[in-house]
Amino acid sequence: TLNPRFVLFQGSNSKVRVIDDAKQGSVNAAYSSTIKLQLQDVDYAASMAFEIMRTSSQLDAQSLEWMGKTFDLSKAYKQLAVLPEHQVHAIVGFPVKGVWRFYKSISLPFGCTGSVYGFVRVSQAIWFIVSKTLHCITSHYFDDFPTIERTEGCKVLTLAFSAILDLLGWEHAKEGDKALGFAAAFGLLGVTFDLCRD
Repeated sequence: TLNPRFVLFQGSNSKVRVIDDAKQGSVNAAYSSTIKLQLQDVDYAASMAFEIMRTSSQLDAQSLEWMGKTFDLSKAYKQLAVLPEHQVHAIVGFPVKGVWRFYKSISLPFGCTGSVYGFVRVSQAIWFIVSKTLHCITSHYFDDFPTIERTEGCKVLTLAFSAILDLLGWEHAKEGDKALGFAAAFGLLGVTFDLCRD
């Protein structure tokens, strides 16, 4: 099954996003699911932040300062493999100088409906492990994990969160603009959450 590959340029820095058109190859039409996606979107993260602020004010804990950051998995879909027996449905192709080239996709193709459902399950499992082991305030939206912590615990939580991802074998942003430190204002999906009391 051929999924033609094309490229999109995203954002102000024109990040290259490679898309495998599984719709054209009818792979998406052949996929079905008995579950609905449960996404912890911006509304979920906003509710999380609001509840922290509300609880802190009720406790009259004026000394508590909260900060947030988003942990980001690197090339998330490409870290999950396609079953060898399913790779016949993950053939990607693109023309080079007028001649088509074909390759097997051995990692989740970005453009397949099944990839989305599969990855969200894994993302939710990572969130569950991190939440239970670190007892931290975090959520997940695909490969992003917005997290809120008291100022005093930010450094330790950063090291611990990163260590768990390392133990699980997940590559994640450790430097650059996807690995910003905890701050009073942090971004998620184009929204800035400001945890300042002012």
